[in-house]
Amino acid sequence: MLTTDNKYSCEACGRHVDAVKQISIKSLPDNLIFHLKRFEYAFDIGKRIKVNDYFQFPREIDLFPYTLEHIEMQSQGVQQPREETEEIYDLVGVLVHTGTAESGHYYSYIRDPRPRDMVPEPKIQWFEFNDSDVKPWRVEDLDHWCFGGREVNFDPTYFPEPPVKSYSAYMLFYRKRREPINRFDMQLTVRSPSPNLKTEVHRSNDLFTRRYVLYGDDLTAFVAKLLNTMPQSDTSPLEDCDITDLEDQIGDLSSLALGLKVYRRIVSRMDFRSSVEKYCTALQAAVCSSPAARHYFYTWLRRTTGCLKELLLSNINDKARLQSGRLISFAITNEQVAKPRNLDEDNPLHQLDFREVSGLITDLDNLVYVAGDNWRTWSEYFSTLSMIAQDPDWARLMIEQDMILNCLYHFMHAVCRGPAPARFGRLKYPDNDRVRPSFKSLIHFIAVLLQYVIVPEHNQDGDRNFAELDEPGWITDEEWTLIFYDTENEYMQTARRNSFNLFTARMFETSCITSDMASIVKWMLWQCITQQNMHQNKVPIINDLYRHAEPSQIFVADALEIVWKLFEVQLGEDDFSDRWRAMLLQITKRLGSWTEFLRDSFYAQEWLSFWKNVFEYEDEDIHDYLINKLPDIVAQLTYSDDSQVRTQAAQWANEMIQEFFAYDNTPENVLECLGKLYAKLSQYTEFFLDRKFTISGRIPSIYSVANPVLSLLQLILLTRPDADENYPKLSCATSPPNTTDA
Repeated sequence: MLTTDNKYSCEACGRHVDAVKQISIKSLPDNLIFHLKRFEYAFDIGKRIKVNDYFQFPREIDLFPYTLEHIEMQSQGVQQPREETEEIYDLVGVLVHTGTAESGHYYSYIRDPRPRDMVPEPKIQWFEFNDSDVKPWRVEDLDHWCFGGREVNFDPTYFPEPPVKSYSAYMLFYRKRREPINRFDMQLTVRSPSPNLKTEVHRSNDLFTRRYVLYGDDLTAFVAKLLNTMPQSDTSPLEDCDITDLEDQIGDLSSLALGLKVYRRIVSRMDFRSSVEKYCTALQAAVCSSPAARHYFYTWLRRTTGCLKELLLSNINDKARLQSGRLISFAITNEQVAKPRNLDEDNPLHQLDFREVSGLITDLDNLVYVAGDNWRTWSEYFSTLSMIAQDPDWARLMIEQDMILNCLYHFMHAVCRGPAPARFGRLKYPDNDRVRPSFKSLIHFIAVLLQYVIVPEHNQDGDRNFAELDEPGWITDEEWTLIFYDTENEYMQTARRNSFNLFTARMFETSCITSDMASIVKWMLWQCITQQNMHQNKVPIINDLYRHAEPSQIFVADALEIVWKLFEVQLGEDDFSDRWRAMLLQITKRLGSWTEFLRDSFYAQEWLSFWKNVFEYEDEDIHDYLINKLPDIVAQLTYSDDSQVRTQAAQWANEMIQEFFAYDNTPENVLECLGKLYAKLSQYTEFFLDRKFTISGRIPSIYSVANPVLSLLQLILLTRPDADENYPKLSCATSPPNTTDA
């Protein structure tokens, strides 16, 4: 109703009048769809949310009261029986959404649409359509499965109150009810069947049978047996290996040709069951049965249009992609294949081997330019390249074809906006905090390739320096820029801006495999140590390890594992080894600044294991530093929030104290360490007991925390004869009962 301040201007009467604004339906459709507003944007938290409120809807609805005709009848005062005006719509389908506003799943409940004029409503069947699963459904359960709200039946052990349902109706489908048809008044017209109906039925049945047989286990088992019958031979005539046409099935290769066709068209598209694994095993044995079979496989991969991309990228079956990658890598890295290391220039078969395999690896490398189109399925592709790169000869070939640069561009293009390498188009995959590809296999491939290269002393104008087989090659300037890209960041509460390495930071950000990250970081730091022009580049890398090792961060375990891998590097007695040890001391001191935050850290267990390992490291400077830092570490960890950490830390401290006292002449720094340790433990124990006995009366639980520490204090007092003079006594403001010994 429009108010006095907002009246309707009537042109006929020339003044503003009160008015009612109403929307009505002029004509009703046969099918009516209601879209429920289950999603909305919450401005207070800045994101979309799903509305899981309870909403009840009827199984039938009369829409005549909402039509224009009904309004006109009311205005004219016309009254008609409801039975003569009603427009009944029956619920025939419900689309349900389960999940949240960010992710979820859709499925439907649908009423059987077949006409059943003489069947009462309760007998009409409903079905649930959930992907490929179709089953009957009871419409009597409509309230539970579609209205939303809170669960009625729930376990109070796990939920203090009824939890909210994540599933509810999203769209409602109604169909207009028709007048019942009098079967006796109907004029039935019987149409004669098509003269080709019998032929069409037979053709349809034949297609169904063929499809059933093709995708059944019997066919794959039969072809696998054929593959197992291929003769094994270490030699083949050159004319049998130099295959020019795949259709010319030479000699005994017809079984392999059939097996490859069946694998590509059928097996790789099947659900991955044990029979498929057996098939791939048989196919691998057949491919490597003879040089001719191996070369037929090479030719099939190269001359079948789109075969490599289909097997490694386009196929949606991840396990089939993995099997394809293993099959290809095994055929390429087989010991019988001629490589640059064992290439016989006078052997034509060796020349053919090298040419075909090199061409196949080039074809595999070229897929990197289109891998961005299949970013959801590219893990197996890069895993295949990694398996091939385990062979040094083929790894060097990949490096010469700029695979390090191409993979670095895939990994870094989102943060380093620069010119793309040649042949790269626009990358189409997203790369943000919410959605990005899995870079784990890509980083593993980079880690494998980097072990074959080093940073040159000077700019070599793109020269790889691969003249000698066992000599490391050189990376290019473009690769160096992407790996050692430094940036600045204001970290924590300090006003100082610290530079950090963007490549290592991105590896943490994308949750790569820790062992691969450690391998790459070791390679980067070793280049910084050994190359005179790169000494300053190690600082950003160390800064990044330091900031990710902060006890409140989520990457603490990864950062500490990477640092410990640096300690495991085998060192000699040269200048480079001395520089490496000096760098380890620098890293240890940086990480030692986090000790005051260990008590409340969720990763106290990782910190304890790390410091125990570093304490055993055989380096005098690092050992002396840890002797000085030990009181802070032990005091924090013995009062950790994790009971297991407290127990292990107390046991570790006990072993070290006894080891210290085993010296004939205890070093001065050890005596100083024991004094600081006693003072720190006394201080922490006083704080703990004062607070606990004031606010809590749970004496047994308090003892379980304090007793191991009190035992350490007693051990120091009993072992040192001058303890009464040099070490202060523990005094607690609020003394617990029966603690005279303490």
